[in-house]
Amino acid sequence: MNVSFHPKYTHSIVVYLSFAMKSACLFILLLLCPRIFAQDCTFDYYNKKGGHYLFSTYYNNDQSIREGVCERTDGTQVYEKRVFQNGYIISEELNHYNDGKFTPRTRTTLNHQAKKGKPIGELKQFNEQGTLMIHWEFYNDQSGRRRYKSTEFHINGKLRFIQEYAFIRFSEIDSFNRKNHPPHSVDDFGYSSLIVPYGKHTWYNDQGVLIKEESYDKLSFYDQDAQHLLHGKYTAGNPTN
Repeated sequence: MNVSFHPKYTHSIVVYLSFAMKSACLFILLLLCPRIFAQDCTFDYYNKKGGHYLFSTYYNNDQSIREGVCERTDGTQVYEKRVFQNGYIISEELNHYNDGKFTPRTRTTLNHQAKKGKPIGELKQFNEQGTLMIHWEFYNDQSGRRRYKSTEFHINGKLRFIQEYAFIRFSEIDSFNRKNHPPHSVDDFGYSSLIVPYGKHTWYNDQGVLIKEESYDKLSFYDQDAQHLLHGKYTAGNPTN
């Protein structure tokens, strides 16, 4: 069966077919782009044992312990890269993506076998302009307890606050509150998801001037929303010493 069209419609048909083909190609390209972007590995945050993101043990879909590199790339550029050893994250590289450029978002290095009184590692987070905004320093204190110091900065780079925290072991939580910490939330080192203020906390205005200071020198083993024990020096306003 032969079909012919009036000459005055031929050009319109050709234009329409050309548009349809371009639209189909664009649709296919958009469909494939996410697959190309995430071609290597998709990190499953939920398939883990442990309460804190950086100290959990991670598993593959078949429940084997995750090992080696898990990354998402765009060509030769890294969008996300995590390195696992025995299921633990030992390094992490996350990047912002803007206007075709990759810039640092998160950098993490960890040594999960650190001894008493030794540093465990650190996490740094940057904004899209490359300014350091958050710096977490993890360490084991002299008693062997896992702790960390959190330092944050204003957008202008001035110090915003420094706060110290301690991780609480499941064995240290009283029996009444243990029901809030199921087994899957306890990591391989015995720590629960409970993290409490412990040590010195200081706040600064956007000019880097100290405006508030607190000191926590006793541990609270209760839920984070409960009243913590506050002891030691407390100064509000603009401390002079």
